[in-house]
Amino acid sequence: MKKLTTLFLFSLAISVFAVEGGSCVVSGFVTDSASGEAIAGANLKIEGEPYGAACNIHGFYTIPAIPKGGPFTLVVSAIGYKSIKKQIVCSEEPIRLDFELAEEAIVAEEVVIEAKRVGGMEDPYVGHTIVESRLVKYSPGLAEPDLFRSLQLLPGVLAISDFTSGLYIWGLSPGENLILLDNIRVYNPTHLMGFFSTFIVEAVREANLVKGGYPAKWGGSLGSVLEVTNKDGNRKNFEGMAQLSLLSGKFLVEGPVANGSYMVGGRRTWIDLATKMLKNQDTMEEDIPYYFYDIQGRVNQDFTDRDIATFSFYAGDDIFAIEEDEENPPEDPGDTLHPEENDDDFEYRWGNVTLSAQWTHIFNERLFGHMVLAGSRFRAKLEGDNNDFNLNNSVGDVSLKGDMSYFYSNEHTLSFGGMLKWRECHFKIDEAGYEEEPGSGEESTFSYDKYTGASIIALYGEEEYKPNIFWRVQAGLRTEYATNGGYFRVGPRLSAQRRIDDLTTLRFATGAYYQYIHLHNPLEDQGFAVLDVWVPVDDDLKAAVASHFVLGMDTDHLPAHLSTNIYYKRMFHLIEARERFVFLVEDDIHSVFYEGDGWAAGFDLSLEGKLGPFAGWVGYGLGWTMRHMGDANDGLNNGEPYYPKYDRRHSLKLSLGYKPHPRLNLTAAF
Repeated sequence: MKKLTTLFLFSLAISVFAVEGGSCVVSGFVTDSASGEAIAGANLKIEGEPYGAACNIHGFYTIPAIPKGGPFTLVVSAIGYKSIKKQIVCSEEPIRLDFELAEEAIVAEEVVIEAKRVGGMEDPYVGHTIVESRLVKYSPGLAEPDLFRSLQLLPGVLAISDFTSGLYIWGLSPGENLILLDNIRVYNPTHLMGFFSTFIVEAVREANLVKGGYPAKWGGSLGSVLEVTNKDGNRKNFEGMAQLSLLSGKFLVEGPVANGSYMVGGRRTWIDLATKMLKNQDTMEEDIPYYFYDIQGRVNQDFTDRDIATFSFYAGDDIFAIEEDEENPPEDPGDTLHPEENDDDFEYRWGNVTLSAQWTHIFNERLFGHMVLAGSRFRAKLEGDNNDFNLNNSVGDVSLKGDMSYFYSNEHTLSFGGMLKWRECHFKIDEAGYEEEPGSGEESTFSYDKYTGASIIALYGEEEYKPNIFWRVQAGLRTEYATNGGYFRVGPRLSAQRRIDDLTTLRFATGAYYQYIHLHNPLEDQGFAVLDVWVPVDDDLKAAVASHFVLGMDTDHLPAHLSTNIYYKRMFHLIEARERFVFLVEDDIHSVFYEGDGWAAGFDLSLEGKLGPFAGWVGYGLGWTMRHMGDANDGLNNGEPYYPKYDRRHSLKLSLGYKPHPRLNLTAAF
């Protein structure tokens, strides 16, 4: 890793002198012509010349150095959109060109969930997939489309059972993934004990998944990155939808407002209402007093053609409440629990809240910036038996982040930024009528209250070097400091892309990654996520470490598009609970958890194309996941290495789509 650090610093130093003269800069945004939504990953290419760019997640592009003269033909394209061409003549003055692309009708090839690469064959990421929400809606699902279950159809992404939407990616568990919604971390992104994901599909623009070897702008996680982006909202027209399914009802409204747009979506299940109705009709003996809800939205305003402000929010809860005394309702109708009148009431509520304010600013044609002030919180609260037992568990953070991109020339791009985060964990238990010795008849009150707060500071820089049309190299460095435990860590990152020809590209990525909080899920082996507890590191519980090594290849030389990846991940300072159900009431953390290491390795491939009237893809994965906790005197499996339950040697996935009529889509998945 020291060699990677030296390589990054060297490339950063020489790139400062790489700015070209005698050329012009072309930059702007690419959006959807019908809605005004940004089109991430749109390609811009000068026809017949080695100059081009791909739009970032905000739809912004820069072609930093086109020689003076012309005319040149600029081609703008994106998957699912009609390409357009524009003639340009370059002088030394910068050119601002914004484009609107018209969406093409969804054909059979797009009915299935497909891998869309940012920049096509020029994408530097390995194991990178973007899934658009419009394609998720055509994916087979349980009761209704679900983002995480659609991602589980991809090779290398596993589910521990049919009852969970948790993402086990390239040998690591859900607690080791970094899941972001509009640049905000979501700590528990599932409902119904992990059965559904929290995100409303109709409110999401796209999901950006990087399975491993991700660049320096992301950190704080050992495994993969899933970046979910909300829709901006329709900037041209007001639109709305309402939908009823067997599981839930949901709505979405969007439209223009001032110089921007808004989008608000909501969802509520009616498991409680439906089962209560069946109980009243004597069809069921007992109702199920459970439901969940979500509300998420986004508001955008363009103050100038260089300044965009965005406000984003999400709130969702799962609520399971039993009320024994139905004849005496509470004075406050919003209070589902009124212990003063009930003998055996119970309520368990858990969910997430996220808020963010974001500012996108174009400093000049070469310098692009995005700043975020965000907060996120997951909390779980359990009350029962006349308040004799109360459990409160929460994790949350407030973050200030900034990301900058400076386009030196066609060969050099520098990305840099930083993050300041305050994160706190709170775990509290109060129990009245507690017998220290069962059967003694002597009752006492047990109380435990632990609060941990810590700051995390991160800075990163990354240089992208494209010496010619065949090579692209990214060398990055991320430094992190966590006050809980005083950890200072340096994580070098390196990725390379070698374009063999117009139809084949090889990729490589490696890096060091650190995680300063652990997830303990006592029901993980059963595939449920309902009692999650986040455990911060400290002087005794070490920060987790991982190294990634990934190779990938994409080719269109076959009748179907072939994508393959080989990966190896080595992890240290992992934890595993000594007992399944653990309440963190011990001062000695090692009396609660084992500490150990592990590794994951494997291979996956996917073939995507057409077969007669059908379109689809087949994916295969071969993988090993190993853990080693403790030693022979004090360890799991007598201190010997073991395969965790989510280890899967082979996985085969098949997705097919058929569109016999413009208004009829048939899909199937295996």
